[in-house]
Parts: sequence; C-alpha cells; structure tokens
Amino acid sequence: MIYFIIVFLEWFTTLSVEILAIRRCVSVIGSNSITTSIILWVILVALSYWYYIWWKIASNSSKEKIIKRLFINLFISWLIYTLISFPLENIVLTYLLNTWIWYALSILIAIFLLFFVPVFLASQTIPLLNELIDSEKKSELVWKLLFYSTIWSFIWSITTSLVLFPYLWVSKTIILNWIILLTLSLIIIIINKKSFKDYILIINLLLLVIFWKLILSNIFDKNYVYSFDSSHNDIDIIDYEDNKRIMLLNWAFSSWIYKENKESYFTYIIETQNIIKKLKPKNILVVWWAWFSLPYYVSKLDFIDSIDVSEIDVELYNISQKYFLEEKLNDKVNFYWIPAEYLVNQKLKEWKKYDFIFIDAYTWKSVPSQLLTKEFYDWLNKISSWAIVFNYIFDQNNNSTYYKKTVNTLSNSLWSVYLKWVSEFVWEYWNFLVINKEYKWFKKIDRFKDLWIYTDDKWTQEIDKYMLFKDNY
Repeated sequence: MIYFIIVFLEWFTTLSVEILAIRRCVSVIGSNSITTSIILWVILVALSYWYYIWWKIASNSSKEKIIKRLFINLFISWLIYTLISFPLENIVLTYLLNTWIWYALSILIAIFLLFFVPVFLASQTIPLLNELIDSEKKSELVWKLLFYSTIWSFIWSITTSLVLFPYLWVSKTIILNWIILLTLSLIIIIINKKSFKDYILIINLLLLVIFWKLILSNIFDKNYVYSFDSSHNDIDIIDYEDNKRIMLLNWAFSSWIYKENKESYFTYIIETQNIIKKLKPKNILVVWWAWFSLPYYVSKLDFIDSIDVSEIDVELYNISQKYFLEEKLNDKVNFYWIPAEYLVNQKLKEWKKYDFIFIDAYTWKSVPSQLLTKEFYDWLNKISSWAIVFNYIFDQNNNSTYYKKTVNTLSNSLWSVYLKWVSEFVWEYWNFLVINKEYKWFKKIDRFKDLWIYTDDKWTQEIDKYMLFKDNY
C-alpha cells in the first residue's frame, strides 16, 4: 500500500508541474500551441529517459541504496523546483527571447534547463519502487502501479487546473508541490528506519521554510492594492501616483483609471466611448470586457439597454469590483464566463444581433491567436447589425507581417477596414482602433498584395506576433 501512496503523490507533482510550467509561461509569451508542445516534449523526454537507463542502476543496487537514491532524487527535485525552476522560469525565458536565438529554440532551451533534471529525478520513483517489491506477485504489482499512475495522472491534471488553480491559486499550487515532494522524501526515510534520525531535523527546517513562503506576500508594498494569480492570469492592482490605479495582467497594462471618477486613462477606451456616444447603440457585445472600464462607463448611458461581456477568467469579476473599481457594475452588464468563440457561436444560433461590438482581447501583449482568424471575423460580421471596433497593438510604421496579415484578414471578412492611431505612449508599438464602417478621423486601409490571411488552418499568428515583439519581452 505504501508504494501506491508514493506513486499517487509523485504523479501529482509531475503532472501538476507540467501544467504549472505552461500556465506561468503565459506571463511572458501568452498561451500558444508552440509553448505547450515544447513543454510537453521536455516533460515526456525526462520521463522516458529514465525508463531507458533505469536497469543499469536499479538492477545492480541493494535495497538500501535504492531507498537512499529515492530520497536523494525527490529531495533534489524539490530543491530545484524551489530555488531554480519556478523562481527563474520567467526570467530565463525573457532573457533567451531577447537574444538572437530563434523563438521556439529559446523556449526549448529555457524549459529544458529548468525542468528536465527535476522531472527526470522524480520520474525514477516507479522503476526504483519496482526493485523494492519482494513478492510472488511482483509482476502483477508492477503493472498495477503503471496502470494506476496513468489513471492518477489524468485525475491530478484535472484537479490542478479545475480545482487548485481557482481555489488555491497558482502560487500556492506550486508550494503544494514542494510540500508533497518533501512529504515523499519523509516517507522514503521512514521506510528505511535506520536513517530517519539523520534527516528529521533537515526535513523540519525545510517545512518551516515552505510555511514561511506560504504566508509571505507583497502586502508589504504600500503601492500594491491587490495581487492574485488565477487559472488564466497573474493579476496585480497598483496605485500609481496620487490619483491613478493600474490593473496589470501578466505584467501588461490592462486597465488604467483615475480613482476619483473611474474614468479611463487609456486613449483607445476614451475614443471607443466617444464612438458609442455618437452612434447610440442599444445593445453591445464586449469581448474580454475592456477590463471593466468600458462596460462600467457605457452602462451608465441612458440609451444603452444591455451589455453582454465574454470573459474566461471568472476571478476578475469580483477582483475588479472590489479592488479596482471599488464599486459594483450596473445590472445592464451581463457576463458570460466562456471563450469568445463559443459565445459568438451561441449568439449565431440564437440569431442575435448587436448594434455595437468591441473586441479588446489581450493575453500578454497581443490578441489571442484564435481571435485573429477569418472564421472568427466572419462570425462577428454575422451577429453585427452596425459597427465592430477592434483594439490592436501594431508597430508604429505598420510594416510588420502581423499588421499586414491582420488587415488582410479583416478585409476579407468585413470588406472595409478603417484605422486610427489612438496611443499616447511613445514607444515602438502603438494602439490602433479598427472599425468596419467609415467613421470620422479613421483612415481606410487597403489590402496588401502577395500576403495570405489568418485562418484556423493557416496558423502563422504565433510566429508573426513573436517577430513583432521579439525585442520587447
């Protein structure tokens, strides 16, 4: 039974670490298929490599040496996760992405350096335990261990993403992994009773360190209003100067308001509010809610009947009202905690039309790749009765492949594309508003020749976005 408990806990850490590594990359490069596939590959190689070499060591080792190796493996794995892997993940990734190294190779090197060794060490648990089984039914028990480890891997992966992230938070899920690895080390010591006394002091000291890390937070920073790591985002709310409050999502400026009147500081939000006041739409769809500042403002306008908002991160609802706006939203605002693509498809089935649609969806520095495709724009066009407005960050000279392909994709679905620069920041990238109808001060943009469009099949968005932002990670 003790072996099943060890495998049960060890597989939690392996699968949980994999999901944590993917989730924490969002803060640097957003969520994309390239990062996910690389992390999966590194984890699988680390797991399978031990299966390839385990017989050279385990089969020639005594029971005492195997137990000692199990302890050392789990302990070192804990040490690397605690001091290197998670504390340095974003730093190493950011550094490599700012070098000359190719995008995918940068991610591969970072993940390999940070996670291969601890996963490799922890993955030795099942093969080493096999050598400790002394029973006539050894073969049966070995295969049962492998079977249950596979079942538990699924259970733990679902538990991490659906339970631990929303209720324990991401940072505390990392700490839980640390505690489990230490617990496993302790269990291994108990199996070998002779060495228990030698390690009990160090285990207690390390558990104390974990407990201290658990209670520490950035509350000591007087400028911090609130900090939280949800299943989807690292959320930080900070007071800036005397009268401004900023919401950072994955360390990108997502919303910026004046505290006294809740007016937005961002020019693109103000411009969109002015368009709404001019057009006077009755019903509005906001994709990813413009971080509450737009729905908060326009819901107070008399001519607005309803505002539907699509957002996947349910935690932002209470956090924004309590810590950012410090005020409840108007009852006109209706939330749908589902992906934008799903919501738009639902509205297509209902034959619902919106007078005004505003797309302000950002993960890290750019629009999610799935919201840049012709298919998505076609769906938006079908549920729009008048105007669709998009917020984009492009290069200021509009020369990037990302800019040109986005314009081509919009033109293919919406026929007309009008663009206006609306950024107040002096940097290499500017905010642009794009609208599908002719409007004052917006310039008509023609399609670019010899460039294809973004579709669900021609999936080049991730590389194009990287080429645009590669010097600013």
